[in-house]
Amino acid sequence: MNQQDPAVSNPRPNIPEDDIQKVEAARRAAECSRAVAEASRASAESRREQAEQERNADENSRQVAEVDRRAAEEHRRSSEELRQAAKETRVAAKDLRAAAEEAKSVLEGAKQTQKNGEDGIGGGMSIQLFQVEQMRGYLAARFIGSGAAEDIWQEFEFIAEHCKRTKNNKLLMDVTRYEGKISLIEKYSAAEESRIFSRYGIKVAFVDIPERVDPEKFAEMVARNRGVNVRLFSDFQAAEEWLLK
Repeated sequence: MNQQDPAVSNPRPNIPEDDIQKVEAARRAAECSRAVAEASRASAESRREQAEQERNADENSRQVAEVDRRAAEEHRRSSEELRQAAKETRVAAKDLRAAAEEAKSVLEGAKQTQKNGEDGIGGGMSIQLFQVEQMRGYLAARFIGSGAAEDIWQEFEFIAEHCKRTKNNKLLMDVTRYEGKISLIEKYSAAEESRIFSRYGIKVAFVDIPERVDPEKFAEMVARNRGVNVRLFSDFQAAEEWLLK
């Protein structure tokens, strides 16, 4: 009877039970290590993403803060400019009031002198309304003569009434044939009296000789500040073109 070789019938060597348990424990430990490593990697990635979001949020906050800072600086500058403008306006208003008071005083003195001393000084004819002529699209009032410049603006009310009666809302005032000088105070007074044209809604073009038209056009500026639609010219054609616009 043939007997089998024990080595052939059991090809796997006998492994002790303790060794098998050790191998299994090592396998489980390795699996656990891999799981821990994976969890650590995921946690690190999450922390990295969170840090990136925080960095972006910090950058956005920094940009918003910079915009706010620039806006505050611009507001501060604007406020400073407004304060400076208000200060300059107050100074200008104070100067204008002083000039108006001075003009009023000088004018009253001139009127009183004229009233008390009408003794033929100058000997020339007084200014008179030389002609009121209806032109195409406007009324023309022309002055001629010499004497007190206030004789011109004393006719303003009559001329405004004439414009109303003839249904004219455009007026050309010709003082090129007035013989004499017109002082700054007289220009101021004329501008004050011209407000009647604003009340009647009349557009006015003044034509004077170049020698009496100052570059700053002081009288025009004063009149326009009082609501009068007026321009001062030394050329008839330019005056008519503006008037008929």
